[in-house]
Amino acid sequence: MPVKNKFTLIRNGAVNTSDPDEFKSYIEIYLRQKGINLRGAFHCLNPGHRDENPSMSYNAAKHYVHCFACGVTYDLFDIVGLDYGLEDFPAKVGKVREIFGTPVWPISNEYKLEREKERKREKEEFQDRSAEFVALINSSEGCSYFRSRGISQSLCKKYSFFQNGAYAYMPVFSDGICAGWSARAIDGDVPRYKNSVGALPVWNLDRLFDAENSMVGFAFISEGIINAASLEECYLNLAGKRPEAVFLALCGSGNLGKLVRFCAANLEAARRWIFVVCGDPDSSGSKMNMALCAKLGKLGLKTLILDMPEGRDANALLLENTATLSEALTDFINNTQPAPKPQLPNTPESKAPSTTVSALEALDSFFAYVDETRRKRVVSSGFPAIDSALGGGLYPGLYTLGAVSSLGKTSLVLQMADKAAETGTDVLFFSLEQSRNEIIARSLSRISRELSFMNGGFSSRELLSGKVSDLQSQELLGRVRSSYEKTARRLFIYENKGNVFLEDIAQALNAHILNRGSVPFVVIDYLQILRSSRKCFTDKQNTDDVINGLKAISRNHNLPLLAVSSFNRTSYKSEVSMEAFKESGSLEYSSDILMGLQMSGVGSSGFDINSAKQKEPRQVELVLLKNRDGAPYAKIKFNYYAKYNLFAQK
Repeated sequence: MPVKNKFTLIRNGAVNTSDPDEFKSYIEIYLRQKGINLRGAFHCLNPGHRDENPSMSYNAAKHYVHCFACGVTYDLFDIVGLDYGLEDFPAKVGKVREIFGTPVWPISNEYKLEREKERKREKEEFQDRSAEFVALINSSEGCSYFRSRGISQSLCKKYSFFQNGAYAYMPVFSDGICAGWSARAIDGDVPRYKNSVGALPVWNLDRLFDAENSMVGFAFISEGIINAASLEECYLNLAGKRPEAVFLALCGSGNLGKLVRFCAANLEAARRWIFVVCGDPDSSGSKMNMALCAKLGKLGLKTLILDMPEGRDANALLLENTATLSEALTDFINNTQPAPKPQLPNTPESKAPSTTVSALEALDSFFAYVDETRRKRVVSSGFPAIDSALGGGLYPGLYTLGAVSSLGKTSLVLQMADKAAETGTDVLFFSLEQSRNEIIARSLSRISRELSFMNGGFSSRELLSGKVSDLQSQELLGRVRSSYEKTARRLFIYENKGNVFLEDIAQALNAHILNRGSVPFVVIDYLQILRSSRKCFTDKQNTDDVINGLKAISRNHNLPLLAVSSFNRTSYKSEVSMEAFKESGSLEYSSDILMGLQMSGVGSSGFDINSAKQKEPRQVELVLLKNRDGAPYAKIKFNYYAKYNLFAQK
């Protein structure tokens, strides 16, 4: 007897339906109604997969989605089962029939094209009929559905909610222009949800970053618009004085990263708010809460979780138990103190905003931070001995590497940066002394030596002067370029065009996070060139201010930051020690990891620095002087091929 699959179980079971292939073709409509843009990759729908970079795509020919990161493949029945918590297949099919109506008709390509055109026509009609819809917004009949969901007429008017025909519409605006809408069916005769074509923006985001809004208070973040509006409805009716608040809705899991990147690009405005994440009381909502706590926390933004009581969403509580929802919001407000509004300087009541919170209040963000760090890839230096001394690699924190001139500081940190980029980590390399071409030439020179099995290669000077011309050298250069391309995709070089200030570093980093959607490994070469924006500072005060700023950047973004520092000439004949950093301000105190390069034998009787530099390779040692969370001291020996910018661990 043949084994029954899920399709034969349907045909022979209690659920009366047509060929399942007809159901499967509805996946495209279902995904679009969820606000997913199927033209490119989107975030994986697997609840157990924290998909930082969109890894799932839609196969239109076979009617399924597949994630190239975690490997799952889902058809329509799988996705509906995940969305509605259904495990047995007949129940999933029953839910599909409920959503799309009965009978289910097969979807031809012509139908799909016509449906897409219809949706576009709907969007154009939505714009053309704006005056009519405004009248509906202002009428009691135009908002009766929302009133039945507990949303007042005044809130409907504020957000332009209205109903028309079989649906109740919730427009989403971006920069004051309607960018789309989310619609709910008023009765059960039509599909339950209908969204405009394409992905929706974050709902109400404009109010969060309104230039005229200088208030400081709470920013509540929900998954859906109806729950965000329900929270606001309840919040507005609380007794007593309330802090300022805005209410946001992600409108799709894919917008989580967009919200974080937008906050990263507008940090000053974002710091006005305490972010309060209010995901639905299910696994999806819990994952949203943890992810937002971790990602916004990395930006240095205060982020807390408000758990929905009784295991119900905000709209259900507003309708059935408003007192419980009001009590939860009141308790949250009373136990959380928003930062004060910004005040003009030099006024008697002007005080620095407090960053002190109770340990209990910080627990959620702490465990979110731990969870995020656990999932984060530790950046490898490319040198097993360095990784071992650091406890596995470069963790988030401030690393400082110091040395005297001509000892290979730039070559070493560039080699580490290249290896990190090669293995999949974005690297933001601030070259404040050398040009972008000089940095690339150093990398190509090192690779040429490696590909020549340490017997040949090109110097960076030969590459820059165009002296690589013979046929054999051209063949090697072609292989060098091919090898470097993988690294170059993730290596981003910031070239100094003049004075570079600490604010330039922060701005470039925020732009990178916004554009790439990933937090990079940052390298500063080198520290003493970086300027503080404060005037009348001595060199030592400038370095103090810069190093404290870099420390804040590494902490706020939860990233490893490696800064190169120079030593003074008195260190040429002495072994590397903490004393060598004394004239560089607070480096030894603010750095999490402090390292120095020195020639082997330095400090011994008869040592000559010039003779040591003439050797090929040079004998160089990396000394670990401080490790805040690991081994306090280590010494690692290298052969340094200065001509080829190559460090080889002994």
